[in-house]
Amino acid sequence: MDKIKSFIKNKWTKTVFFVSLFVAYAVITTALLGTACMSKLLFGVPCPGCGLTRANLAALRFDFGEAFRMHPIWFVSVIGAGLLIFAVAKPELRKKKWFSGLWIALGAAMCVVFVIRIFTTAPEPPLDTADKSLLMLILDFFKGLFRAG
Repeated sequence: MDKIKSFIKNKWTKTVFFVSLFVAYAVITTALLGTACMSKLLFGVPCPGCGLTRANLAALRFDFGEAFRMHPIWFVSVIGAGLLIFAVAKPELRKKKWFSGLWIALGAAMCVVFVIRIFTTAPEPPLDTADKSLLMLILDFFKGLFRAG
């Protein structure tokens, strides 16, 4: 019984804490900045996961057409979340080759679909670019300095 209490206290508390932080980050940045995508916020360009937040929210509303439009393999994030839960519950799984292979396959699928999406849907949302990214703001600042001097 003490093992179970310790397990719940340590691993699940940390997992819930980090998942809560991620959800809070996604909600706050989307509300304030229009996107939760770090790549878009920092560099102004989409990442392989662009559209996943909106796709999962659409799936939660049972709007699967919109979910697939926002990200054609949105369900990969659900599989990834399930894998994370299993990795927390059973740490010995992380040592298995098939477990690592599954992560690699999911990541590769995300990257392949990203390349396909760049050529088929960009610059439509969610693969549009952001003009006011941190990188663009910094570059504009330095351009202004050199023009003024």
